[in-house]
Amino acid sequence: KERLRLVFKMRPEDAADYLDEWIDQASHSDIAPMAELAERITRHRTRILAAIEHDMSNGPVESVNTKIRLLTRIAFGYKNPEALIALAMLALGPHRPALPGRPS
Repeated sequence: KERLRLVFKMRPEDAADYLDEWIDQASHSDIAPMAELAERITRHRTRILAAIEHDMSNGPVESVNTKIRLLTRIAFGYKNPEALIALAMLALGPHRPALPGRPS
């Protein structure tokens, strides 16, 4: 599995061949979960290579989702959802107004 992580650090033109080698070795593994993972990766190979080529990840989206969940817990008890939306916009939005009594 550690060798699989290397695929995501490679140049896109090298990643396809390396991924195919990894799939071949993992599918012939005596470890059943590795063979299952190889099968799953084979099904999603095109998408994996596209993510490598375009250097895209859902990491930033998941980060924002986690922060919104935390803000939702902080906002528990607010009377209306607009307060949560305002809190999220202040914490995560692009505009950070200077607040009175706080350094900018």
